[in-house]
Amino acid sequence: MTEYQHPAEQGSNGGDFIPKHPPYPMYQYSVFLNDGRDEQLVVRAETFEQLLAGKQNLSKMLQQVNNNNSASENGNQEACDHPGYKTLVVKKDSSNKGRQFRACTKCGVFLGFI
Repeated sequence: MTEYQHPAEQGSNGGDFIPKHPPYPMYQYSVFLNDGRDEQLVVRAETFEQLLAGKQNLSKMLQQVNNNNSASENGNQEACDHPGYKTLVVKKDSSNKGRQFRACTKCGVFLGFI
C-alpha cells in the first residue's frame, strides 16, 4: 500500500478541482419587494452585459407595476371623467355608518355624501 500524497505532490493543480463552466451564474442582482425580505426578484446572468440588460428590464417592469398600482389605488382618477355614479351606504362602524354616498361607476372614486 502506498502512502497518502497531497494532490499538489501528485502533479495536480487548482484547475483540476474547479470546473471549467461553474453550474451557477457569474453575476446576480436582487431586488426585495414590499419593504421587506419576504419576496425578491432575482436576475442571474453569465456576462456583465446580460446582467445590465436584465437589470434594466427589471427596473422597467417594476416601474410599470408601480404605475399600475398607484393608478388602481387612486381609482384611475386621472383618466376618468366620472360619467356616472352609483349610490352606496357606509357599512363600517364609524360616525358615518348608514349614510349614503356617491361613487363613480367607472373608477370607484368617492364623489361625496348625499
